[in-house]
Amino acid sequence: MVLLLDMTDDKKDTPKPLIVTDEHIQKLKTLSIENPGLSEFAASIGSGVVAPLKESAIRKSSHQSMMEQLNIQMAQILDQIKLLAEQVDDLKKRKEISEEIYLSKITFEPVVGNEYYLYYNNDEQRKFLSMISPEEWGKSADHLRFIAKVKLLGDKTWKVINEKKNEIVKKTIDDLF
Repeated sequence: MVLLLDMTDDKKDTPKPLIVTDEHIQKLKTLSIENPGLSEFAASIGSGVVAPLKESAIRKSSHQSMMEQLNIQMAQILDQIKLLAEQVDDLKKRKEISEEIYLSKITFEPVVGNEYYLYYNNDEQRKFLSMISPEEWGKSADHLRFIAKVKLLGDKTWKVINEKKNEIVKKTIDDLF
């Protein structure tokens, strides 16, 4: 048994005794020479500094990183939700106009990718699809109301290109020239 004096206590004038037994010496020898990787302290002069970590600093840093990443991911998901909501609105509009067109009078075979014009005929009290634009009708359009310019898409739904509700199509020959 070896008796050492601990001089780390500056407040007292007398050193505190520190007792090191043969068992402690054997354990230090085993850790420092035979298995230095298992040691809780630096085993040689060239070893890295082993210092206790401040648990609260690690926790705070980890928490900040976690919150930042979660906020980024939530913002990305919210952007995706907004995009999906816009796509749903677009699909609803396409569904509504498609139903409206397919219930109207169509006297020709529409071609995918072409643009057409939806009108309301006041004389017939019915909607109809036409290849003739509002500007091309001239004086014969007094009984028509232009509803929308539409395009037939590849999935056979219709998309509104230009919509002017309640606008009466009334062009004269002088307006055309």
